[in-house]
Amino acid sequence: MTARSIHNVRALSIAGPFARLIAEGSKEIELRSWTTNFRGLVLLHSSTCRDYDAYFPILEMHPDECPKSAIIGAAILTDCIAYTTPQLWNRDREHHCWMGDESYATIRHDYYNGNPPIGHVFEHPILFEPFILDVPGAFKYWQPNNPRQQAGFDRALAIVEELIEKIC
Repeated sequence: MTARSIHNVRALSIAGPFARLIAEGSKEIELRSWTTNFRGLVLLHSSTCRDYDAYFPILEMHPDECPKSAIIGAAILTDCIAYTTPQLWNRDREHHCWMGDESYATIRHDYYNGNPPIGHVFEHPILFEPFILDVPGAFKYWQPNNPRQQAGFDRALAIVEELIEKIC
């Protein structure tokens, strides 16, 4: 990746501690109900959603390690995988870190409206320190559309550009 290519960047808002797991590299696949044609650098944004806060203690993580409304890292989105069979689902189970013990059929029915879950595959994760706080999120893969989002993107891109310069 070159410094020029990072300007076609998007962000993805992710609930609970899962954004941190991706930024640390322990979760390589984020599950969604939709696919995307976008491939490239994605800023990992910790959303304001509280639905998954119960996973913080399960994952032995403190909420301060993944503050809400913050860009906490980045990764490269390289692929989307449709989990159309139990075999595909189980093959990647450790990579998407599904926490429940439900069957594939139950997951597909209860969580994805009967459709196959879509795994968004991330590589080359980076955890930012410090985090970029007070950045409102949006749905799906998004680009900034207000001053706070733009300021967050600008700070995140400066971090990524500095890392690229160090390794090149």
